[in-house]
Amino acid sequence: MRKIILALVALAVMSAVNAQNISSKMYVEALRDSVENDSTNWKAMHKLAQYYKEHSNSHRALFWTEKALGIHQSDTLRRELATCYYNRGYYRQCIDICRSIGLSEQNAEDATALYMIARCYDNMEMVDSALSYQRIVADIDIENQANLISFSKKLISLQSAKVAISYLDRYQELDSMNLAVNNVRAFAYYSAGMPKKAISMYEQLISIGDTCKPMTYYYLGMAYNQRNMRQEAWECLNKANNMLRNNNPVVLARLGITALDIPDYEEDGLENIRKAIELMQPDKEMMFTIYFSLGDYYVTRDVKKGIEYFHMAESYKPNDVNLLYQIGYCYFMAGNEDKEYQYWSRYLESMGEDSDDIVVSSVKNILKKIREKRFMEGKEEKPL
Repeated sequence: MRKIILALVALAVMSAVNAQNISSKMYVEALRDSVENDSTNWKAMHKLAQYYKEHSNSHRALFWTEKALGIHQSDTLRRELATCYYNRGYYRQCIDICRSIGLSEQNAEDATALYMIARCYDNMEMVDSALSYQRIVADIDIENQANLISFSKKLISLQSAKVAISYLDRYQELDSMNLAVNNVRAFAYYSAGMPKKAISMYEQLISIGDTCKPMTYYYLGMAYNQRNMRQEAWECLNKANNMLRNNNPVVLARLGITALDIPDYEEDGLENIRKAIELMQPDKEMMFTIYFSLGDYYVTRDVKKGIEYFHMAESYKPNDVNLLYQIGYCYFMAGNEDKEYQYWSRYLESMGEDSDDIVVSSVKNILKKIREKRFMEGKEEKPL
């Protein structure tokens, strides 16, 4: 019986979905018919654009918005055209359209378009311009949560946490229970060096349900550290570390450093610091490539620098044959025969004496001459 009921429910849902799809298709066809019958029907074009925008088809939304705007000039259509350009990644065009509307920094109705300009500058990585517009939006529309949070985080990163607090406190007067805003607010107090206030806010966040974010416990622990409350700090940092499964080097390091100041926790602290260092180690292959490339760049410009960078690459891949050859060559250029001999010997050993490679043959000849010289100087028992 239960299976029959479930099957009937599934059929009902499918029927409803199909009916909705048919209804949407008929709606679009009716609008297209209106446009075909009247090529100046900008309202139908506008509705088509809105339909496609709601269905995340930015290409068609842009097409019909441009068609409607070509017939009927209005700020409403311009704003929607700006949104179309933004959704398609044409940020400069979006900014130009928004500015053509004649936005006012005192008019709350213009805050949405001003915020869009700020987002465009953000995506264009023009931080100063984005910040300027976000400040304008925050001044005229403090309830724009997305803008407020992004703006406040930028201010904090620029070491202007107290300015961020002034805006966040304004919002708090309107909505004191917003977890997302209050989380940024708590972080702003921590960043501003006001640990007592930060602790109070983080504890309040946890008490009203913000218990799933490890970084809430991390920054609460760090705020306790600011007040030299080591045991409380360790407990919070330990909780954050457990939530992150012992896998975040920053949290591990802070947990370890805090433990060093607590009796009987020193060994655990040292172990956590060791794990943190291990996790912080960079990608060895990438680091090798970077230092090898720098060494290769400096070989003919500044041989000493070339040697320095090649040795840095050596710490990541000590037996790389190309690297051994390059270091040998650098020491040849620098006139350091002992080091040249050492590295080209290692190169030859890695490549194999029986290799018929042209470079190997050349290195063999060089080593033969060096060994003959070293034999004459009493450094070798016998030359090859």
